This record gives sequence, C-alpha cells and structure tokens, in this order.
Amino acid sequence: MIISSVARSSIDISLTSGKPCVGAVATWTCVVDGGTGIGSLGWRNLGRSELPAEVNGPLVAFGSPSPFSAKATCVAGSVITSIAVANLTNASAVNGSTLECSNGGFGSLNTTISNITLYFQDSSPVQLILMKLIGSSLSEFVIHICWPNAVCAPSYQLNITRDDQPLYDNITEDICYEYNVSDIGTYTISVSSIDYFGMMVGKPATTKVHIRPPDIIRVSSSFNYTSSTISIIIQDSVEDQLSITSCNISLMSDDESYNDDQDCTQMRVFEYSGTGITCGRSYTYIVNISNVVNSTIKSGPINLVCIEPSVTTIMETISFCSMTSSPSETAMRLCSVTPSPINTISY
Repeated sequence: MIISSVARSSIDISLTSGKPCVGAVATWTCVVDGGTGIGSLGWRNLGRSELPAEVNGPLVAFGSPSPFSAKATCVAGSVITSIAVANLTNASAVNGSTLECSNGGFGSLNTTISNITLYFQDSSPVQLILMKLIGSSLSEFVIHICWPNAVCAPSYQLNITRDDQPLYDNITEDICYEYNVSDIGTYTISVSSIDYFGMMVGKPATTKVHIRPPDIIRVSSSFNYTSSTISIIIQDSVEDQLSITSCNISLMSDDESYNDDQDCTQMRVFEYSGTGITCGRSYTYIVNISNVVNSTIKSGPINLVCIEPSVTTIMETISFCSMTSSPSETAMRLCSVTPSPINTISY
C-alpha cells in the first residue's frame, strides 16, 4: 500500500483496537509524520505489500498467506495515517512474523521501516473460581463469585446448580457475579471460557458451597482400661463451609449416675474419667452441633466390657559393643546385653 504526501520523517506503528487473539479482529495504526518532499506509506507482512492508496476506501487484502487488509484513513499535510486489520482463524502461519510500515517503497534504500513482531494467542480456559459466602442467615446468604480473566476469552458461560438441579445459566463478559441463595443444598458453580468463535474452551472450572446443617460423619470412642478413661472423637465434614455457632457433647451412664457435658465448638477430641467411668457399664453419648442453618444431633451407645488384660514383657536391651576386624575377615560385633523389662497391657 503506497500513499504519497509531503511527509517523510517519523513512523509510529501500534495496536489501536482489539486484541491479538485467534478469531478476534485486531487493528494496527501507522502514522508517517513530518519531513519535506514527496512521502509515502506502505504496509508489508509475509512478503505481501503494494496495496492501493485510496483514502477511506475499502479494506484491501495484502494477499495470501498474510491475513491483513489495509486502507488509508487520512492524509493531512505532512501526516499520513493508515490502518491494517487482521482476523485470524489460525495463528501458526503468522506468529513470529513482522508487520511492517514504511515511509516509502520497500525496495528503496532511503526508506525507513518500522515493524512489530506478531504473536496471536489462542483462548484459554478458566483456571480458578474465587467464592465467598456473604450473610449471617439463610435468607441473607449471597454467593459472591469471581474468576481471573482467561487469555483471549471475550465472554464466559456461568452455570449454577443446587443439588444437580439447574438454577442459572448465562453468558457474560463480566468476571464477577452474585447469586442470592434461595434454599439449603449443595450449590455447584461452573465457569467456562468462550472464544471468539463462540465455542467453549477446555473444561469448566468448578467450585461448590454446602449450605446445610453441620454434617457429622463419625463419632468414635475408645476406653483406657488402666486409667478408666473414655476418649471420644467427633469427625465432621471438612466440606462444611458454614461456621459452627454452637456445639455440645454429653456422656451419661444408662443408670444416670454419671452425666458430663462439654463444649465442642473449638475442639473435637474429649476425655471422660472419674469414679463414674468403669468397665461393665453402658453409656450414651449425644453430640449436638449447630450453624446458622440448623442443628445436627448424633447419639450412640458405648458399652464397656471388662476384659482381663494380658501382660506382655518386652525386654529392652542395653548393648555395650566393640568392633573388631582383620583384612581377611568381616568385622564382628562383640556385645554384652543387659535386659530391662517393660510391661505393656493389651486387651
């Protein structure tokens, strides 16, 4: 593309609109400014150039294999302005090539050329969803969702379900969204990148939020025969995202002669001992955990069966050793052993 003018001094080329992404329309602008004599402006990419010089005419293609088209937009005194536009469907042939703008014919020794190296990117999937639950009660809960911009993704598909039932499905250019919670359940949020061809890119990023009463997975207990101590461990779900507002665990004997309550808001391991804890008796534990949604109660029996312990003697040895060796024989360890008994009780 060659345009004559009284300009022949400086050249500036830059990306002025769009993004260098596969499927996107990107526009570069070149301005030749200043100087004396007859000036001109030309474009070149992948060896293709010499385009017509009509101002504000239609875009004229450079020709294969270049994806660019160009036109002059303004000739004002010593300033020539032109744009080059590309809409790539495949970046492999263009990436690493140069887009050149000159103030004269490309074959002239006096021509000044400015260029940029081209790199068009493919769209990438969303990698991460950041989620925060806002509110202090079920009627106030709002799920605040954000995700980082994906490379060359002009839009995103956002999908929200509750217990696998669809609630929300929309395409948006935003990277944040707030959803008002309507009921208890497991909410699954999925976000997918949409490329410039309108196609989903890769697999969606997903996250879950459980809005439900506390989930007590297991309550386990053990009995130490020697110290007459009952140990109880509460295992609640690591997936529970709502804060525990209260927690109480109680242990009582079936004849109600023993009854002890403990707060379990911060702890999950408890010990019960004393004259009321003996083998041969039965006990019942009750765990009551609450959050802002509701409470969960779990109870069960603990039967302490009396079993005579067997004593195993382990001889701990204390060795005094010396080492001897000779060139013709393997080193030998000479030790005297003093046994020291350690008793362990098993059931």
